[in-house]
Amino acid sequence: MNFLPARDGYHFANEFVNQVVAVSFIKFQTKGLCGGMVMTALDYWRSKVPIPTYTSSDFGAQRVPGGKLYEYILERQIHSLTTKAMATRWIVAPWNNFPERFHDWATKDEFEVIKQQINMGRPAMLGLWSMKSGDVLGGHQVLCYGYDTNPSPRLFIYDPNHPNQEVVLIPDSPAKGCILEIGGIPIIRKDGTNEAYRGYFFTDVYNWDENPPYQPKYKQLAMII
Repeated sequence: MNFLPARDGYHFANEFVNQVVAVSFIKFQTKGLCGGMVMTALDYWRSKVPIPTYTSSDFGAQRVPGGKLYEYILERQIHSLTTKAMATRWIVAPWNNFPERFHDWATKDEFEVIKQQINMGRPAMLGLWSMKSGDVLGGHQVLCYGYDTNPSPRLFIYDPNHPNQEVVLIPDSPAKGCILEIGGIPIIRKDGTNEAYRGYFFTDVYNWDENPPYQPKYKQLAMII
């Protein structure tokens, strides 16, 4: 698939402050705007409009955009959570807390669903569950653009937290979850632990049936000198 994080993803990290989104009667707090960044990156890619070239240094101490680009990313963040009440998927019911069964479902059954999307030429938006049961704020959203099954199933993703990098999501075990790697090396969090998630699921929220494709609401002006 012709999606490259270094070209088609944003060149600044997801350092937005937390947002509160209402889904029906539930208020859902997000850690940054990962869903909005993923969904807008997909908008740019599908409509063949170049993604803005800004880096964190372009925004000074704030390190993230404001104005029209921020409003566009925030709008799509809301879409990523409210479409089909997708925000509720991060709330894992107690009867799904059997580690082995949950791990198998969230890495094997869902892998087949995601593989179908990739084979159709559609990058797949994914939700990632926190390793801590009930930790909704610890969830994450990424964009999968490829997969491999040798030596084991793994997904290649654009992760807004790690701009310009090809991140690989590798299922390990119920205890260790799915580990994120860059260049074969696990990503280490600030607390010294591996960046890992309990499992992943396909978030069927993107408007693929819209034709012509959904047009990005922000386009960077090009200066010709």
